[in-house]
Amino acid sequence: MGGSELRAFRDRFWAALGEWNAAHPSVYPIVTTIAATVGGALLTVVLWVGVGLLVLVAAVIFAETKSAASWQTAFRKEAADQCEALRLADREAHQAVVEELRHEGQRAVAKGAKRAKHRAQGEQRLAFDAGLSPLIESVQVLIDAAPSRRRSLMQATYANTVNAISLLVGGGNPASLRTVIYLVDEATNAEPRSRSMSVGYEHGRRPLRAKPLVEGGPRGRRPFSDLDDGRARIVADIEDDPEHDGLEPNGYRSYGLVPIVSTEGKRYGLLWVDSPIVSGLNQLHEPALDVIARVLALALKVHDSAGRRAGTGQV
Repeated sequence: MGGSELRAFRDRFWAALGEWNAAHPSVYPIVTTIAATVGGALLTVVLWVGVGLLVLVAAVIFAETKSAASWQTAFRKEAADQCEALRLADREAHQAVVEELRHEGQRAVAKGAKRAKHRAQGEQRLAFDAGLSPLIESVQVLIDAAPSRRRSLMQATYANTVNAISLLVGGGNPASLRTVIYLVDEATNAEPRSRSMSVGYEHGRRPLRAKPLVEGGPRGRRPFSDLDDGRARIVADIEDDPEHDGLEPNGYRSYGLVPIVSTEGKRYGLLWVDSPIVSGLNQLHEPALDVIARVLALALKVHDSAGRRAGTGQV
C-alpha cells in the first residue's frame, strides 16, 4: 500500500466516522465521557501509586539514615567509654607508681644524708620538699592532663628535674652542674651498632652544648652499654677512670649517668649530670639520681601515650 492509498484510506475512515456520528448524535458524547472518566481514574491511580512509592522510599531512607546515625552514635559512645576506661586504668597504674616513687624519694634522700653524715632530719625533709616533690607533682599534672597538652607539660617536668638535681646534688647551686637528658631515637633501634640518642633537654654551663650519642662513636659505646645493662655509673674523678683515656672531658671532672628505664623495662634514654670539680658527683648522689631517673621514665611513659616526639628544650 503506497502513500496515496494510505491517505485515501484515512480520508474514507474519517468520513465514515463523521457520517456515523451525524446519524447517532447522542452516542459520541457518552463514549468520550466514559473514555475521559476511565482515563482520569487510571491517571489518578497511577499518580497515587507513584506518590505511595515515593513515600515508601523516603521512609526507608529515613529509617536507614536514623539507624546508621544511631549506630554511629552508639559506636562512638562505646569507643569513648573504652578510651575512658583505659585512661582511668592507666591513671590508677601511674598513680600507684607515683606514690611508690614518692616513698622511694624520701628513702633516697634519707639514705644519702645518712651516708654523708652531715644533714639533720629537717634538712632532709626540706631537700625532699623543695627538690623531689615538685618533680613528682609535675608528673601528677602530666597524668591528669589531656593528651594534647602533655608535650608542652613535659618541659615543666624537665625544668623540675633540673631543680631537683640542683638541690639534691648541687647543694642548691645549679651553676656548678650541667644536666643533659638523652632520648633514644626510636628510628635507629632496628639497626645494630647504629643506635643514637638525641639531646632531649639540657641545662647548665652555657658555653657547653651536649651532642647526640651514637652507639658506634667513641662517646656512645659505653653509654649504650650502660643503658642496655640498666646500670648507673658515677665517676668522682675522670682522671681515675680508664674509660676516659684519650677523650676530651668537655669541662667536667666528675659525672653521673643513670639509665631512664620504665618499670616494664622500656629504655627511654639516659640522665647525665656532670660537675667541673672533683667529687661534685659521687656515690652519695646515686640514690637520688636513680629516683629522679625513674620519675622521668614514668613521665615519658605517660607522654608516650600521646605520641612522644623528641624535641630540644633549654632553660
